[in-house]
Amino acid sequence: MSTSLKQAIEAAKVRVSAAFDAVVAKGGTKPSVANLAALPSAIESIPSGGGEEGIEKDINFFDHKHLVASYWISEIDSLTELPEPTHYDHLTFDGWTETLEEIKDGKCHEVGAMYHTTNGELRMGVRCDSINLKEIVSITKVNRVDWGDGQFDNILTHTYAQYGCYEIVVYATNSFVLNPSKYGQRLVEYYELPSNTNAQFSDGTSSGANDSSVLQYISIPKIVSGRIFLSFSKVEFLVVPPNATTVVCVSNNCTLRHIAISNGVTSVQLTNPTSLYSLLLPKSVTSISVSGDLRGMRNLALNDNITSVPLFRYVLAKKIEIPASVTSLNQYALSYLYGCYIYIYGSPTMNGTTFRYSEGLNIYIYSETPPTLQNATTFYNSGKPTVHVKASALAAYQADTNWAAQIANNYLTLVGDL
Repeated sequence: MSTSLKQAIEAAKVRVSAAFDAVVAKGGTKPSVANLAALPSAIESIPSGGGEEGIEKDINFFDHKHLVASYWISEIDSLTELPEPTHYDHLTFDGWTETLEEIKDGKCHEVGAMYHTTNGELRMGVRCDSINLKEIVSITKVNRVDWGDGQFDNILTHTYAQYGCYEIVVYATNSFVLNPSKYGQRLVEYYELPSNTNAQFSDGTSSGANDSSVLQYISIPKIVSGRIFLSFSKVEFLVVPPNATTVVCVSNNCTLRHIAISNGVTSVQLTNPTSLYSLLLPKSVTSISVSGDLRGMRNLALNDNITSVPLFRYVLAKKIEIPASVTSLNQYALSYLYGCYIYIYGSPTMNGTTFRYSEGLNIYIYSETPPTLQNATTFYNSGKPTVHVKASALAAYQADTNWAAQIANNYLTLVGDL
């Protein structure tokens, strides 16, 4: 079997898998044998009627636990106020990561609700599979720790009488620093953080950085600053506050579904974001790296400060916008796409494999100057996309050596209809 055929079969399998993931996300049932023949009945299993609560749309409002509300772009103009946030015991609402004006001024958005603990304490839920619980947080001076078993003291290690689940409440007057490398971290099921301290995360570069294996959610208040490192296996919703500068997310089992990135964050690094529904970068973000596939992606929008597009493979988004600030589209940057509309507003250099193994693409290029193609194979084995350019620029594209070679080889269809 040829390499290209193997690649095509693998791409088809990925799309079928993503289709079943979408069925499950909308409340449908995934059969035990999830093949193409079973897809129609799986789609029919999606519940209908009863409103659209919990359904992901263009603009999604969520908190650290669940989707709160969602709207199509066509519904936003008539919106007069932001949705009511969920009430939680022990937590006070800090606000949404975006204002209504910012949402109406934008395109697709992921909007997160920020909370802080009402009484200034740090709350942690732990599943204790070891009776001796070692240090799970660094604090210079602890006023009191309620260990959830009737015991109180002012130290950060504890011995439980028996295994079980406990809520630990820590009261302190100085900074809380969470420690991904500490032994106890892998026992924590949730964190609820205070705003009366400068809570922050250690950078998680040690070998124990993957210890957050049972973490299900984390409530991060607006005041949290600096670098946020989070490595997890079960977290689905993440709200990044505006005072943070860098967010590093390692989704070990590809569970992250929604991430709200506030304006103020400058760098985003994502590992294994396979389940991520949307990636919308605020204007403050100047650097993004993605390691792993984006086969769950439905909405994807970069900002005007991004200069290089990372590896956006297997994206199921129907629309991808590449701002004029982007100067290069590297190897396989937009590969394994299906039926996607790609809007390119600048004139980036394109690699020989930028669009490889894609199908049904419509590519709209608004630059009068043809983007530089590094060789004559940029559109080879890319499903013969239709490339739309301005009518006034059509002759320039046809005269360019590498563009002309690919047109002659029938690698693309070039039309001047913009």
